[in-house]
Amino acid sequence: MDQDIQQTLLEQLRDIHHPAEVSWWPMAIGWWIVLFIFLAAGLFALWALFRSYKNNRYRKQAIAELDAAWLQWQQSRDSAIFVQSANAILKRTIAEASVHHNTTAQLNLSGEPWIQLLNQHCKHPLPENPAQALANAGYKPNPVVDIPELHATVKNWIENHRFQPGNSLKHRGETLHV
Repeated sequence: MDQDIQQTLLEQLRDIHHPAEVSWWPMAIGWWIVLFIFLAAGLFALWALFRSYKNNRYRKQAIAELDAAWLQWQQSRDSAIFVQSANAILKRTIAEASVHHNTTAQLNLSGEPWIQLLNQHCKHPLPENPAQALANAGYKPNPVVDIPELHATVKNWIENHRFQPGNSLKHRGETLHV
């Protein structure tokens, strides 16, 4: 009799069915929140990349112009033209940076005030020889300038400058706002 009961109970166990597998859809609210956070972070990253590209496009253009001037110097070996080109490229770079920061820049400077302005916007001051070349050599007919050093210095300045709106520069008693 005991075995009959066991047999009956065993037969009842065979009738138990396993539940269906849990589906991934529809997702729980927690997964929707995680998905939203990742989507928002991705959109923010894309926006930041686009903004960075847009704000630094002028740097790439300035470096391309500087490299073109460098190639021209390698063909002609005219130091005065390279120094004038380098100064013009730096002034355009500052003008573009001021546009991105909604400020105005004093671009008609030359000599020592020009070097001070360049040094204000870069972490490290310009080395002595390239600074003197930018300040004075553009006005001499045949300047003696280390053009490879000047090229490297100007390229480094373009790549690493940080425009700081609100800086002012004293020049002959006047305050020049940058």
